[in-house]
Amino acid sequence: KKIFILITLATIIKLLLLPSYHSTDFDVHRNWMAITKTLPISQWYFDDMNGQTVHTLDYPPLFAFFEMLISRNYITNWFIDRGVVDERCLTRLSDDDNGVSDACLWFQRCTVILFDVVLLFGAIFATKSVISNMYNAKKKKQQHNNNCDDGVEKKSVDYHCANRSESW
Repeated sequence: KKIFILITLATIIKLLLLPSYHSTDFDVHRNWMAITKTLPISQWYFDDMNGQTVHTLDYPPLFAFFEMLISRNYITNWFIDRGVVDERCLTRLSDDDNGVSDACLWFQRCTVILFDVVLLFGAIFATKSVISNMYNAKKKKQQHNNNCDDGVEKKSVDYHCANRSESW
């Protein structure tokens, strides 16, 4: 329960800081989203708009596919079709014409926050799963050891108790 409160507080702080700054990282990611939305995969790592931009896709393919997931989906298209996010947000632009709207800035920051929350919940789920599996394995081993210590005279139990160290 405490972890959910921390995630909520972190998300609120990030939302409050949305309008506070503009970094070159924003331009880089905006261009990566534009590249993965508008170009075929075979051109992702080779297009530099004829020398017009320094923002080529230079991250590993899994990250590129993540950018594609953000840029090519129903929700993003819905925002663009309704004018909530302008088309320039996902258009390949030269470096001297890289200005975009505040809506684009908000859109990108909100996608980062959304995937931060998804990542945190995934990490929580994975951690709980690992801990649960470790607990179940320990409990199973204790039950096995208790059966051996009870002095049950079945051949299969005797065999497994004699080979306790090999099976566990």
